[in-house]
Amino acid sequence: TAYYSADPRPYHSADPRAVAYPDGRSDPPADARAKPPPTPVPTVARLFNEGTLSGTYSLKFYDVFGEDYTTSPILYEDYTNEHTNNVIKGRVDSCGWIVAALEALPDSVVPANSVACSETNYGRGYAAECGNVYSLTFTGNPGALKELELDYYDGGRPTLFNKWGYAGVNVSSMVYTKGVPGAEVDYFATKCEGVKVKTKFAGDQQVPYNPSANIWGALRDIDSTTEYSQLAKCLGDSDGSVDNNVDTTDWDYGSYLPADRSYEKMGGNPHIVKLVPTTMTDYYAPAYYHLVWGSQLETYNNYTGTYEGNPEYGKVFWLASPPVSETDEYHVYATDGVAEIVFYDTDSDHTLDVVGEPRVTATFSQGSKVIYTSYDTACESASSFIHPCLDKGDMIFLFDSNWGRISSSEANNDTIFGSGGYHTVLTDVDKANNAWKYNNYETFTNTYYTITKIYKEDPTANTFSVGEDRFRIVVDKGINWGATNYTDPDGDGLSNTGYVQIIKFSPATTGNYQFVSECSNRGVCDSDSGVCDCNAGWEGGACTVQNALAM
Repeated sequence: TAYYSADPRPYHSADPRAVAYPDGRSDPPADARAKPPPTPVPTVARLFNEGTLSGTYSLKFYDVFGEDYTTSPILYEDYTNEHTNNVIKGRVDSCGWIVAALEALPDSVVPANSVACSETNYGRGYAAECGNVYSLTFTGNPGALKELELDYYDGGRPTLFNKWGYAGVNVSSMVYTKGVPGAEVDYFATKCEGVKVKTKFAGDQQVPYNPSANIWGALRDIDSTTEYSQLAKCLGDSDGSVDNNVDTTDWDYGSYLPADRSYEKMGGNPHIVKLVPTTMTDYYAPAYYHLVWGSQLETYNNYTGTYEGNPEYGKVFWLASPPVSETDEYHVYATDGVAEIVFYDTDSDHTLDVVGEPRVTATFSQGSKVIYTSYDTACESASSFIHPCLDKGDMIFLFDSNWGRISSSEANNDTIFGSGGYHTVLTDVDKANNAWKYNNYETFTNTYYTITKIYKEDPTANTFSVGEDRFRIVVDKGINWGATNYTDPDGDGLSNTGYVQIIKFSPATTGNYQFVSECSNRGVCDSDSGVCDCNAGWEGGACTVQNALAM
């Protein structure tokens, strides 16, 4: 699913060359009009106040082989004067224009009736944070697709205009992915049989009562000890070593508990699961990855002990990533792969010591593909103390996991990296009630990114005075949220690094499902003839026809 839109930021300037109007608005000075600022293409959109856009744009679509196709111009309606699709007003949307343009591409590269589109528009007056956001899901194009690109230039001539008719001025956009991206292999293909769960936020006398470090909520509706055991057994090992698995269920909690049992924290190898709705009104309803770790101290009975009037059993499965829905029921799918927080391994034992070892943190902007890290993490050049190091082709997650922004000490005087400064409430009532509401959490951060480049730049003017920006990672798609604040999770008194911790995911060779393969994974391709030699019971050009007589 790709999300995109356009962002006309109104021009506010004290520049005496700007043209002023009685209503307080102003036009940019002549040189700004002559040289529109460069726009990151592609990019998601937010429209700010009435200084909005009109004109046309086009989309560049890439098929699974990387071939690109560009649509005919698509109308972008004047949001201010002629807007008819504001969802708050209950009017029609303009998805039809986008779908028609994509499905008109040559060679039926986007099959007819295969694009699911939704539009969300907001606008609540001057200085309200507004936006046009289009969500596109390509149901007829399986496999890993390169992200759409959005183009509003005809050669060097802009095709989008601001309210006052200036071409290309104050225009920006974003493209990013939410949920499970298209892929050729599903690494989360092990269904936890006999398990159905719901997800619930903390608060309102729930589990827990308030958010905490690496806790936004919990898996709920585990209604028997059998279901608890089945889920734990299905999650199984989390760190690649079965020697330290525990309990009769032979699993890793994914948590850290000190000897005095005075507190617990998420460990260096939490579990990542895929949650798939048990009922779907839409065949292509999205699934989502979630970061989960098991409590060794808290049971559901320590809190309410019931969910919707039904008893709950076992120790709590904490949700480190925010729930997407509190009403949907989910099947749980596990992985044989390993999730590892990237950290500075001071004792070189390849195991995160929650007390004492610093983590690698990241800063990044929504829609950007560049991540700035607090340490050099490249396998080629990083210190031998960085574990795991990162390389081109590696998969990483950037969950919003209520990471702490400062260090703090526990009751037993253990000082822990990033264990303070986390959110203790879900919403911030001091924030304006705009289109993005006032949530302290980001809902759709549960997708993975593939590293396409990792490198070190020379120091900039900000490197030693503002924040670390030399170490960089480029990923394959726009990041769907932003974390740009510099904080002090290591407790050195300097707010010069990010707070989001990077999780590397290393797929296993087992427990996977091949989505896209030659001969439908039911035969072998004869490269000389170009014909599939199908396995017993299958026939047809792509081994897609089941035939009992062919057994």
